[in-house]
Amino acid sequence: RREGPIEVICLDSDQLNTLSADQIAQLTGHLKELQSSYEARQDQTPRAILLESTRSGIFSYGLNPGELLGRDREARLDVFQQLMALLKAYSELEIPLVNKINGAALAGGAVLAAMSDLSFLQRDHAKICFSEVKVNLVVPSAIFALLERRVPKDLVRDMLVFGRNVGCEELVQRGFSTLVYDQDSDFKDLFSAWVAKIERLDPVVIGTTLRIEKQGFQTQMEDAVGSLQRDFKPFLSDEYLGKGLNAMLAAQKNKS
Repeated sequence: RREGPIEVICLDSDQLNTLSADQIAQLTGHLKELQSSYEARQDQTPRAILLESTRSGIFSYGLNPGELLGRDREARLDVFQQLMALLKAYSELEIPLVNKINGAALAGGAVLAAMSDLSFLQRDHAKICFSEVKVNLVVPSAIFALLERRVPKDLVRDMLVFGRNVGCEELVQRGFSTLVYDQDSDFKDLFSAWVAKIERLDPVVIGTTLRIEKQGFQTQMEDAVGSLQRDFKPFLSDEYLGKGLNAMLAAQKNKS
C-alpha cells in the first residue's frame, strides 16, 4: 500500500510470519516493478520502501518448513533459488529499502532484516538470528555478502557460522543501525523525520549512490547460483535438512 511518498509492504502470513515460495516470488516481482518505475522516472515512484510486520514481537521466522518437507532435493533447491532471486532484485534496487524490526527475525526472516539500506529497531524486542546452522544448513555465499554490508566480519562469522542470536543493543553497538524506538508512536515520529530528510534530496542522486554502494554485493550475487549448486545443494537431503526441518517445525508449533 502507498502512504504518501512511501511504499509500505507488510509481512502478514501466519502467526510467525513464515514465508512461502509464492510470497517470496511476489515480493521479488514487486521490487522489480518499483525499480522499473524508478528507471522510467515515473511520478508515482515511491521515495522509499518500508518493510514491516503486522505481528507484535515477531518480524519473520523465515521460510515455512512446510515448503521444504516432503520435497526432493531439486524442489528444495528451487525454493532457495527463489530466495536468491529476491536478493538479486534487492541488489539492483535504486530506491531505499527500509525495515522496521519489531521482534525476532530468524533464518529467512534474518535475510529480510539484513536486506535493507536502513533499519529501525524496537528496543528490547529486535533480534536477528541466522538459524540455518541449527537445521543442518550451510549459508549461501550471497548471505555473507549481504550481512557484510551491515556489520563487521567477526560478527558475520559468529552469526552465520555459529548461529548466534544478536539483540538490539549489540546490533546498535556493532553498527547495524542507530535508529532505535520504544513504542509505535516513537517509530512514527522517528520515521517521519527520516522521510522529511530524504524528500529534500534528489531521488536520482540517492539511487545512483545506492547502486555504487551495492556494486560489491552485486558481484557476489553473480556467483550465487553456482554457490547453491556447489556448496548448498548437498545439505538439502533428508539426512541433513529433513532432520533439521522436523525439529524446527516442532519448535515453531510450540511457539505458535
